[in-house]
Amino acid sequence: MRHWRIILSYGLLIGWMVVIFFLSSEGNAASTERSDVIVELFRTIGVAGQADWLTFMVRKSAHVIAYLVLGVLAYNALRLHVRTPRVLLALSTSLVVLYAVSDEIHQLFTPGRSGEMRDVLIDSVAGMVGIWLIHVYWIARTGRAMTKKRGARNRAMTKMQ
Repeated sequence: MRHWRIILSYGLLIGWMVVIFFLSSEGNAASTERSDVIVELFRTIGVAGQADWLTFMVRKSAHVIAYLVLGVLAYNALRLHVRTPRVLLALSTSLVVLYAVSDEIHQLFTPGRSGEMRDVLIDSVAGMVGIWLIHVYWIARTGRAMTKKRGARNRAMTKMQ
């Protein structure tokens, strides 16, 4: 059963990274078209505002959602191997930040797109929020930062305490 959990966790993580990569690979026209559809949807339901501002907010919200999910998936996959909460938080955060940086570098080579430090910051913060949300969830669910202590050594350590 544990093997399926590992495969599923890493499969979701890698799959989400691929989704982000392909969305970043789109040229400016496709990205603008998608944003415009969402802006029009907001206007239909009564959200007012200048088109440029609404487009900016839609695009940055997409970054927040994408990287918040990436943070949750990174933490969830890495927690299957990493037992120390600080190390788990550090590794998950590092993965998200490095992926945000690589995504913006990738966009430098995509026609009509640009890599921006502001987006790296937005992506990184969103990923960290996702990581902290799932971390707090696991603490609330289990009463401790890690999900389970595994193995005979851990059981022996628990009895000694």
